[in-house]
Amino acid sequence: MKIAVLSDIHGNNAALQCVLREIEKHRVNKIFCLGDLLDFGPEPAEVVNIIQKERIATIKGNHDQCIVDYQLENFQFKSPVEREYLEKSITCTRKLLTDKHFDFLENLPLRMEIEIAGCPVLFIHSIPDMYNYPGEKEIRKFLQENKYRYVFYGHIHRPAVYCSDGKMAINPGSVGKPKHGNAMACFCLIQFGDRVIKELAFKFIPYPVEETCRKILQRGFPQKTIEVIRTGIYKP
Repeated sequence: MKIAVLSDIHGNNAALQCVLREIEKHRVNKIFCLGDLLDFGPEPAEVVNIIQKERIATIKGNHDQCIVDYQLENFQFKSPVEREYLEKSITCTRKLLTDKHFDFLENLPLRMEIEIAGCPVLFIHSIPDMYNYPGEKEIRKFLQENKYRYVFYGHIHRPAVYCSDGKMAINPGSVGKPKHGNAMACFCLIQFGDRVIKELAFKFIPYPVEETCRKILQRGFPQKTIEVIRTGIYKP
């Protein structure tokens, strides 16, 4: 079985469309999304519409939750400026959504536990919960203490692989707001077979960044996001 795993689209519809076109070339059996469909990017409704149309198996991220409940207290801000940045972005995003979009976000699952090719697999936004930024030690501990052979998690916006006792945690990076040092969207392709991952590939996809930047300005989103998506670097 061949799957594609993506995460952290953050309302960046241009990046999502380019990623899906690339995925189509590889004829995968299933696409999984690890959450944070929205926030910061200028086309939240368009992103949700595509996720629904393509029937992409999706879990809820912390920003998706905040779009619904507007509870900023769950975030750990490094400064008042960072809080103001998020609050403005959340406000802009909410204005562009309908009740149906809110219902969809509210009903997303927090995790998916399935078996693929005889392997127990977990899809989750972050480890152990959607608001936590785990370090390597915490990730390895999570693998050791749980039954899953493979854990796919997002939230960090950087591709990564950690192994422990024959188990593996994989982060596919970010589609819409990468922090891996360049502007390209990132996701991963995985080929399963005979109870193991046979192939794992991270894909970096160029997309029209300036198109997204123009829409950020047009729709009144914080300009700080432009700096992040142009460079692939986030500075609090």
